[in-house]
Amino acid sequence: TDCSAQGAYKKDSQPTIEILSATPDNGYAPLAVIFSVSANDSDGTIVQYQWDFQGDGSWDETTNNSFIGYIYNSGGIYNVKARAKDDKGFWSEPSPAKQVTVLADTTPPATTIFPNGADWGNSDVGFNLTCSDTQSGCQQTEYKIIDSALTCDTAGLTAGNSGTVACPANQTCQQKVCFRSQDNTGNAENIKTSSIFKIDKAIPVSDFISPTPAGGAEVTGNFNANISDSDGSGSGLQTCYFSVSDSGAGWTVNNQTRTCNSFFLVTVSDTGYCR
Repeated sequence: TDCSAQGAYKKDSQPTIEILSATPDNGYAPLAVIFSVSANDSDGTIVQYQWDFQGDGSWDETTNNSFIGYIYNSGGIYNVKARAKDDKGFWSEPSPAKQVTVLADTTPPATTIFPNGADWGNSDVGFNLTCSDTQSGCQQTEYKIIDSALTCDTAGLTAGNSGTVACPANQTCQQKVCFRSQDNTGNAENIKTSSIFKIDKAIPVSDFISPTPAGGAEVTGNFNANISDSDGSGSGLQTCYFSVSDSGAGWTVNNQTRTCNSFFLVTVSDTGYCR
């Protein structure tokens, strides 16, 4: 046979996959992963790529680019593969599997508050919220401040890890903090309620009551000054005082303790409270 008269034929080479990478290759669902592949064709160019994200043998996506993003919403171990096609229509063999590990977090975070309420005081009270989540981590903490007579719910929450329970001047307030956190996989804990923060900025009120002699009345002997004391809805009365001023002698007694909601004796003599 005269081989010189016959044509010579060259077989097209098959593309090859060199590297398949995944960033990141592990984490909690929903996990967003960027896949990138490096392919080579010795006698042509790479024109397309196919991706098997589930590792089940089915090609899920076809792209012209050598990279693609994918989100895993369910936990599991996925053996991802890719392949490439050259300009002559030949596909490479599937790449070695790239393992992606997706963890499922179904446990909500836990949030604590400090201080958890406060007993009576006359100043606004600051607080801090601390979120703990040992799996996917904390994403956001939120809270609101309500009157102690109301019930906590999730309406109107504000994002933040700290706040201040405030009470206007000359008022008495009893309030509580509603709070919760959410983790990075979307698990939200049930709304929590703090103990009550009690703030009293209202001034107590004291009044003379009968049978105390009326103001401007002339008295010649000792008499009882009967007093009604009240702190409204505030913290309550701690100590009550009285003072007496004589027009000629000045203060004959000043800020002396007395029994609340009772009376004290006003002495009238050359050495008494009234002289």
